[in-house]
Amino acid sequence: MAAAPEGDAAHEFNEKLTREAQRRGCAVFLLDSPDSNEPTLQELRALPKLFAPKAAAEDMAAVAEELGMVGCDGPDDLMRMIDTSSSYEGFEIIERHLKRLASKERCALADWRGALSLALGLTLAAKGDEFWFCDTDAPEHVAAIWKKLRASWTTILKQPDDVIGLDAPGRAGMATVLKDFRNDLKQYGCL
Repeated sequence: MAAAPEGDAAHEFNEKLTREAQRRGCAVFLLDSPDSNEPTLQELRALPKLFAPKAAAEDMAAVAEELGMVGCDGPDDLMRMIDTSSSYEGFEIIERHLKRLASKERCALADWRGALSLALGLTLAAKGDEFWFCDTDAPEHVAAIWKKLRASWTTILKQPDDVIGLDAPGRAGMATVLKDFRNDLKQYGCL
């Protein structure tokens, strides 16, 4: 997920985007960053965005916090020391959340919005904190994680939009996120 842009145009853009998300009763994710430090309002409006259930933002924050603690001595540690072996701790965190996701998918009364929220949060957090796949001696483990995550997305996206809480532009945005994530994994030799 991209960082919030800065500047006057960005402030106006962020305000409008926040109001739109509140009006829809959902969270909004920017899926890319502007090319310049001081983007125009037009450039900001052209950025791909994804409106999804609010729980997705909470799930992303929770997974990102766990991944962010890898290599730290505690929550107040200002220095993060990660190395190749840190990827294994990242694997454990991601796999734990994949198990949670699989249990949501298997429910008799499937919680598809919950599954979408967790899958989205997990995907954005895992893509955003790349230590676990860019410096690993177990690329086959990364490939196995990707396969499980992709299978979950395939199952979730078979559901109708109103069931999962995603609209057509959201589906397109999610396809872009997954494609970019896959390309990142390929770039580091994991796929």
